Amino acid sequence: MSLKLSKIFEKENKLTEEIGDFDKALGKVLFLHAEPVMVFEDGEPNEETGEIKRYPTDKVDYYEVNVYSDAQDKQIVVKMPAEADFSGLEYEDEIKLTNRSINFWSDKELVPTGNGQFRTNYFSG
Repeated sequence: MSLKLSKIFEKENKLTEEIGDFDKALGKVLFLHAEPVMVFEDGEPNEETGEIKRYPTDKVDYYEVNVYSDAQDKQIVVKMPAEADFSGLEYEDEIKLTNRSINFWSDKELVPTGNGQFRTNYFSG
């Protein structure tokens, strides 16, 4: 998804309605599916390997919600808080996303290329 942003960028600049038109960028948004993501807790370490396995609890951490954006002509996954209520929503019901925020992230990975050399791959989103 692309949003038109302000030309003025300051440290910790918030993405707000003034610099991003979400309604125009997303168009009509249709609800498709909500999948709970559970809170995980560490189990006991394996006595032989020391490996610690993680197990899901019964507590919802957040929801991954699949929506369809007609302006983007694709499905988008949005993260919703555990308190979100999806009762009464049917497949392809039109919804409006409110209290929006965008998380920007970046990461890098060193990949061996041979002869003891490495290439750096950068990822962001």
